[in-house]
Formats: sequence, structure tokens, C-alpha cells
Amino acid sequence: MPATAYSVCAWRDGSIEIASGRKPRGAIRLFTFRSIRAAAVGTRVVQTRARHAYDGELLLVPGVPEADSEEEALTALIRWARWVETALHARLPERAFTSEVRA
Repeated sequence: MPATAYSVCAWRDGSIEIASGRKPRGAIRLFTFRSIRAAAVGTRVVQTRARHAYDGELLLVPGVPEADSEEEALTALIRWARWVETALHARLPERAFTSEVRA
């Protein structure tokens, strides 16, 4: 049986989705975790670094929802993903996850 991939994805509106299995259509995959333990650690890191919406449930990439252009949104997304990646490297072995952000 193939291992389940766990990933962190973001949408153009800035919302973040932490999912198992396939990447949702239209989302940008930021990180992929190779185990459920790594995904749990990664989820905590993402939750502490994301902006929380007023409903207390929705997680947002800071700077993306209010971006005036696609370029500004992408710049904010990359900046945030690199910040999260640094925190992930501090908590997980290198082989536990991959960063999908290349820029």
C-alpha cells in the first residue's frame, strides 16, 4: 500500500489547507510531509505562523488576501513559505518534508 502524502496548500485568496492525499485542484502546494508525525509537527508550525481569520478556524497566508496584484500575492506567499520552512528545518529532519516553493 502506498504511503499517504500530507501537504500544506494555499489558495489565491490566502487560505491555507492542510490535506492528505492529492493536491486540491487550483491550489499551490507549499510543503509535503512524508509521515503523519511530520505532518503533525508541520501543522503546528503552520498554525503558529499563519494569520487566523475572524472565525478562528480559517488560516491565512499573511499579505496574500490584501495583495493588489498576482505578483504581490506571490511575493507574500514566497516570503511566508520561506519563514515557515526555516521553522520546519529547526523541528524536523531534512528527509521528513519537502518544500515545493522554488523562487
